[in-house]
Amino acid sequence: MNDLYQKMMSTKIKKSTDYFYFQRGSVSTLKPWGRPTYNKVKELAKELKSSTNLFSKYEIYIYGGCLYNMSKTWDLDIFFIGDGDDNIQLEKDMNIIYDLAFNKYRLLCDIQWLKEHVDGFIDTTFKKTAYMVKQINEDVMIRDQRINNLNDNEFNVKLLTEYLIEGKYHHTKHFRALIANNYSKLKHDFNLELLLTTDEEYYKKNTNWGAKTWKDWHLENSTKQEN
Repeated sequence: MNDLYQKMMSTKIKKSTDYFYFQRGSVSTLKPWGRPTYNKVKELAKELKSSTNLFSKYEIYIYGGCLYNMSKTWDLDIFFIGDGDDNIQLEKDMNIIYDLAFNKYRLLCDIQWLKEHVDGFIDTTFKKTAYMVKQINEDVMIRDQRINNLNDNEFNVKLLTEYLIEGKYHHTKHFRALIANNYSKLKHDFNLELLLTTDEEYYKKNTNWGAKTWKDWHLENSTKQEN
């Protein structure tokens, strides 16, 4: 995660009169988000089940900070597993969740499609919308991975639609060792549809609630290697 992205996600509304605008791909909102909560995420899952066909088209998983402690993260990370050949439809399906999350549940959401279900996204193909704008009053930040990644081709990225990109994750030997050893003891994801038939206690017992994140593991192991 680069410095611009960290700044973009962490810049906060200071007072209720601040102007706020956020855009991800073609979806936008004027509503600032709060931290995710179990109940908000469950309500989003309920609406996706009752009002869309997304659960019949994809396996949808939560990953990232929400597996550890929702009160310490700002975004809800989601990935799809399923048929992703129709790029226009895939982007539309992602946008259904983005629109509900941003404009109804006031959740910051980050969605990607993965070719296969693998721990730590090791060497797997991904698709995601790669354009973000955040504005608070006169402060505007733009993160356009279509430009950045196409220039340096860090993930072998190619542009699929106006906003959707495809790439492939690559990992260092150190990260692979991290996945194989310490990080392998942790849960990598939680099926979003499973929220509908379980409770919060089950969620906490079957995620990594209160454990160190992979970033913590990475920092500790990097420090050990330096010493």
